[in-house]
Amino acid sequence: MGLFLVVLTVMTTTIVMMLSTAAKEARNTAQTSELTKARALASSSLDDFYARLQTTPDIIDDLQRGTSQPIVSDMILTGSSSRPWHYNERGARVSCAGTDNLYRACYFLEIAFITASGETRPDALEVTANVRYDCRGSVDRCRTVTFEQRIRAWQFTDFLFYTQYNVVSPSLRSVFPSRSIVQSNGVDPCAVPASGRVSSIGQSDCPTVAYTDNDKVTGPVYTADDFIVVCGRPSNIFTATSGGQTRVYARATNGQVLRNASTLRGDTCPTDWDPASFGTTLSAVLRLPPGRTTFNQAELRATTSGSALRATGSTVSVVFNGNQVSVSGAGSTNSLTLSPLMKVITVDGDVELSGEIDGRVTVFASGNATIVGDLKYSNKTSDTGLGDVLGVNSIGDIIIEPISPKASDCTAANQPIRVVNALLVSLNGTVRTANLNVPTSPSITSTGCAPKLEFFGAMATKYQGVFGLYDSFSSQVLRGYSKNFSHDDRSTRSGVFLPPYLVTPVGLQWVRVDIAEVFDN
Repeated sequence: MGLFLVVLTVMTTTIVMMLSTAAKEARNTAQTSELTKARALASSSLDDFYARLQTTPDIIDDLQRGTSQPIVSDMILTGSSSRPWHYNERGARVSCAGTDNLYRACYFLEIAFITASGETRPDALEVTANVRYDCRGSVDRCRTVTFEQRIRAWQFTDFLFYTQYNVVSPSLRSVFPSRSIVQSNGVDPCAVPASGRVSSIGQSDCPTVAYTDNDKVTGPVYTADDFIVVCGRPSNIFTATSGGQTRVYARATNGQVLRNASTLRGDTCPTDWDPASFGTTLSAVLRLPPGRTTFNQAELRATTSGSALRATGSTVSVVFNGNQVSVSGAGSTNSLTLSPLMKVITVDGDVELSGEIDGRVTVFASGNATIVGDLKYSNKTSDTGLGDVLGVNSIGDIIIEPISPKASDCTAANQPIRVVNALLVSLNGTVRTANLNVPTSPSITSTGCAPKLEFFGAMATKYQGVFGLYDSFSSQVLRGYSKNFSHDDRSTRSGVFLPPYLVTPVGLQWVRVDIAEVFDN
C-alpha cells in the first residue's frame, strides 16, 4: 500500500509538472507570437509612414502647424504628452481608444525634426514606432516594442550625376551648331522633358549627351528628364559599387530609363545590352532652384553670420594650398586660413580654381567657375567626420580646362590625367570641358588616347555635362576627356561632412537611412 501511494504521488507530481511545463510553453509560445505580431506592426507602421511621406509631403507642414488632419492622427511630435494609439484594419488607421482595444496590439508614431541652422524645413526625420501588446485587459500589464527609423531628404550630393535636362547647354552652340537658341524672352525650348522636346522641335535641335564604353561611372545617376542616353553596354559603363549595382534614375515616361543612342539618333553602338535590367522610374523629380536668387540668399546669410569672404571682379582667382587659400581679383589679394568660421567665399563674377584643399569650404560664383588645374583633397578619407570637402556653386557653367592628350602609344601608365575632387552645382548651366570645337593638338592616332578626368564627388547641373566628343563608330574619344568618375558618398552616411551653403533641391523627396528595434519589454 505504501509503495502504491509513493508511485501515485510521483505520478501525480510528474503530471502536475508536465501540465505546468505545457502551460509555460503555451504562454511562451503565445508571447512569442504576440511579440512577432508587435514587431510586424511596428515595421508596417513605419512602412506606411514612409509611403504617406512620399505621396503627401504636406504631412511635414501639418505636423509643424499642429493641425488635426486624419492623415496625421496617429502621430505626435517628440515631447508631446499625448499617446494617439491606433491599429490598422484593412488599410485604414483606427483609434485604439476604449477598454475593448486593450486586447489588441496598437501603435503610435513619434516624429522628431532635424533642421539645419537658419532653415525652417527639416532635412531629416527620426520616426519612432511605439507598439503596446499583450495587455490582457489592463494598460499596466502591456508589453512594449519600439522601432526607430531615420529618414532624410534627398540632396544633390546623393548622386554622382544629377541633371535636370539631358541636353547640351546653350553655351555649347559653337560645338553643336544645330542647338536651338534661347529666345529673347529667356525661354529655352530645350529646357523641357524629352517627350516635349521631340514633339515640338525635334531631336537634332536639342542634342542629347550619351555615356559610352570609355566612361566608368561608379555611383548613382539621376535625371529629371525622361531617360538617359547610352552608346555602349550599361554594365561596362555603370560599374557596381560595394553596395551593389550603380543606381540610375529617370522619369522613364516611355517605360525605359536608358535609351540606346543607335535607335535614338543613329549612332553605331553595341546592341548586346538589356536596358530593362537597369534603372528606377521616378514618380516625382527634384529640381534646381533659381540661380541669382539662390546666390543672393547665400551671400546675405553668410555675410550676416560673419562666415564669408566676398570678392568682386571680372575674374577672381582662388588657389588652395592646404589650409591656406589665396583669393586674387580686382587688384588685390587676400590670403586666409580655412577654419570653422570661414565657411564660404562668394564671388560676384567669374572665378578660377585650383590647388589642394585641407578643410571644408564652399565657393559660390554668380558667373562661371573654371577649374584651371588639379583640384584635390589633402584627406579623402571615407570617415564622414574627418575628410576634406569643397563645394563649388555657380549660376553659370563650371568649366574644366583641357590638357593635352597622348597622341600615340598610350598606356594606362602614361595617359594624361586631370584630378578634380569637389561637389559641383551649376544652377543655370552645366559642368563641361572647354575648347571642344578646337581640334586636339597633337591629334590622337589609333594608338593614342584622350586625357582622363578622374573625378571624385558629385555634380548637379541644369544641362547634361559634356566632357568629350567621341567617334560614333569606334567610340574612341577624339576631344576632351574620357571619364573615370566616383561618387563621394559621405553625405549618404552623415550630414557632418557637407560644406556650408551647398545648394539644395526644390521638391522634397525622402530616402530611408536605417531602421532598428531599440526597445523590447
